Amino acid sequence: MKTWSWFPIVMVLAACDATNRPVEPASAWNAPQAAQSSKTIEAEDDEPLPTDPAVVARSSSVKVLQDENLGCTTEALGPVDVHKRMESTQKALDALKLRAAALGAEAVVNTEFEHGEGGDAPTHLSGMAVRCRDLLRGRQYEVIGPVKLEGAMGKEEDAFAQFKAKARAMHADLILDVKFEHGEGGDGESTTITGTAIKIR
Repeated sequence: MKTWSWFPIVMVLAACDATNRPVEPASAWNAPQAAQSSKTIEAEDDEPLPTDPAVVARSSSVKVLQDENLGCTTEALGPVDVHKRMESTQKALDALKLRAAALGAEAVVNTEFEHGEGGDAPTHLSGMAVRCRDLLRGRQYEVIGPVKLEGAMGKEEDAFAQFKAKARAMHADLILDVKFEHGEGGDGESTTITGTAIKIR
């Protein structure tokens, strides 16, 4: 398993300014959902892929990086995951970019690649979908504490939703340094999402 950390990855919950008035809509931490209702096609060994023309167009510009060096402070939008047959490596990459584009991402960082063996084993790609966005905007904050959530393999979206809910229950405005560890897929393996919950002053 691999832990991610380079450029700051931040996610918004309900960010506030110095007077504690909301400055981000509640939907800001919710990724765009338009693609979910669009016509879909079946991805080999995976969930359906979005075919919304706008999402497909955006996916062509999504970067897939092995580290977090996107060159900017980034907002974490959620983990993305693809399983494809080993002979479809490029299709797997395209599928990963499609899933990221559906979340409004500019890149997938810390991408893990596991090449299948023997022809029938799936190629596995996973990473964190992010976009350049400075959510702190120079504001002061206090640290509430660490946030950690372990979720079942293949249920990364559910784990991310629970991760955000756990931080909101701590009365956090933002989560800093979001990191995602993907299990190896064996029995008892789980995905782990960690970060630091903060309150804007």
